[in-house]
Amino acid sequence: MEEIIMAVILFGILIYMRIRNKQQTDNAEDNPKKLSLRAIIFPIHYFIRNTIFTTFKSNGLAFILVLFLGGYALLLAMPVWYINEKAGTYFLIYLLISWVVCLFPQRTELSSGELGKAHFINESGLKKGHLLNHNGLVFGKKGNQLVAKPDGMDGNVAIFGGAGTGKTASNLIPTILTYQGNAFVVDIKPELLEKTGHLHPNKKVLNFITPGLAYDPLAVIDSYTDVVDLAQTLIPINPDIKEPYFKESAQNILASACWEFKGTKSFSEIAEWLTANPADKIIEHLSASNKSETKILINAVAGIKSEQLASLMNELRNTLVVFATDPILRQLSGKGASISPKDIEENWIYLVLPESKLQVYKRYLSLIVSQFTRYLTQRPEKAQPNILMALDEFPRLGFMPAFTDAISTLRSRNVSVMILLQSLAQLDTIYQENGRKVIMDNMHYVVVHNALDNTSQQYFSDRAGAKTAVIKGKTVGTGGSTGTIDALFGSHSTNYNQQSIPLIRPEEFANLEKSILYAYNLGVARVDKAYWFKDNRMKSLVKKGG
Repeated sequence: MEEIIMAVILFGILIYMRIRNKQQTDNAEDNPKKLSLRAIIFPIHYFIRNTIFTTFKSNGLAFILVLFLGGYALLLAMPVWYINEKAGTYFLIYLLISWVVCLFPQRTELSSGELGKAHFINESGLKKGHLLNHNGLVFGKKGNQLVAKPDGMDGNVAIFGGAGTGKTASNLIPTILTYQGNAFVVDIKPELLEKTGHLHPNKKVLNFITPGLAYDPLAVIDSYTDVVDLAQTLIPINPDIKEPYFKESAQNILASACWEFKGTKSFSEIAEWLTANPADKIIEHLSASNKSETKILINAVAGIKSEQLASLMNELRNTLVVFATDPILRQLSGKGASISPKDIEENWIYLVLPESKLQVYKRYLSLIVSQFTRYLTQRPEKAQPNILMALDEFPRLGFMPAFTDAISTLRSRNVSVMILLQSLAQLDTIYQENGRKVIMDNMHYVVVHNALDNTSQQYFSDRAGAKTAVIKGKTVGTGGSTGTIDALFGSHSTNYNQQSIPLIRPEEFANLEKSILYAYNLGVARVDKAYWFKDNRMKSLVKKGG
């Protein structure tokens, strides 16, 4: 009886080890599944050997434990013997043969993983990471299931790919169609409002094509910091500028004027005042203000030389002339019914403009995005509803210091950011390398459709990690000394060496068969594109709008 109890305990331990081993290997999509002939003919003892070998990676230890534990497996012949002695005897002989055969070593895996353990996670791994869903921020498809981050799970998303690779059709539109919450959407094609707007009756649209609602950037200015942020966004100073004096002075004049006239003039009227009046008259008027903030800001340029004043006013006028003269911007940034950042708590916000006008309206767009970003950072932690910021053509929106400052904070405010861009080189051009690192370090999920520039290819290859590969080599000799067999037939030898190689080589990103997903705390996965027009549910959602 004691032997039976011991056997049950030992086999219970083996089953636990087997389950644990399976959990550790099941998530690897490229994990080879091999079937041994011994496993087919002698499954009982092979179960013991393979479980021990897989756990400890040692043939010597497996031999010792199989020699000890294999004897307990002979107890299985007892119930058969009680039913039929002859059958029991044959079964015992079979178990003895199985015991002996399974003492022989298994083939040791040549790749130990010591030089890199990166691998592609499979559908099971994505499921354990809660990324197989019907709704959310869509990364792609695995089989017939959407791979998407749930609406309420934190984490920002970056979608990379050249023109025509499916960023909009397979990621952005599916996300907007299925997202549960409110969203701030930059629609540059424009097509997002057309295909998804009917699903959100609570939407508000800032339309650069046929203006309706306005956006007053002065409405959110409540403090000195707010007006300085506005000026820094409209007149950004890139980190590579060695002499920022003129830009800083232009920022101060703009901030001073905005603080002076907020509540009495619209932003377009302030822009017109700053571009139409002589510099000395502007400074004289602002210096005579009764508002301390106005004076503090304008005093930064007090006593400036006339030639320097002319240069910084050129800087200021070059920025503001479009606000003063463009009829669309005059209407959008003027007075009347308007959108404000706090509307995102109750509404979907669409910014719609033609791509051909993006360069013209870039600074105004970046100001709106920055002010919405600032507002969202002030939400309480885990605030409701879920908020999505979907920023198509992100680098073309220009340099936004507020965005890089806020990106690490937004996730704790229940805000997910999805940016779409072509390459890291675009980010480097706008934000420099350090700014790009800040942004990418806070992109917890990255989808790559392709990458053509060397910087992007190397970055994504490094981010995927390395795996251990076995390199087979063969040495061929020309012959040994006279009279030997080698002298007649030559000699050769085969050797195996482990090397660390990239899971995905840099050049492979130029022509990917499947999109690559980098998932936070999970790893790397290959996913199919989830085109909305190939999904019946999404097609029906789009058709509801006619």
